[in-house]
Amino acid sequence: MKCFPRILYGKEKALKPMKEEDAARLNLLQKSVGITYEQLSNLNFLASFGFESDKEKFFVIFTGEFVFFFNETHKRVLWHIKARTVRGYKEDENTMMIQYGDDVRFDNLL
Repeated sequence: MKCFPRILYGKEKALKPMKEEDAARLNLLQKSVGITYEQLSNLNFLASFGFESDKEKFFVIFTGEFVFFFNETHKRVLWHIKARTVRGYKEDENTMMIQYGDDVRFDNLL
């Protein structure tokens, strides 16, 4: 698996290699939302998780500022929320649950 260098990675702003699938997901996010590479780098990428449902591919991107829910099949962001509203998440083999506070507002970018 190829790894890509990343200068600003996570809250620590550490230099770490990035997985190829994470880089591809961030590239899709950048293109669908229309942000610059600099803006994308300032999102403080933390992690991404992919899954399939009803023959469509989806992924969730966690950043220091936002959580994005993305339909990879149709190449569009379905919603995003501010990361500060996330209270926790749980992942197992078949599901991911994101717990959020009462102050959450789901924003659709498209």
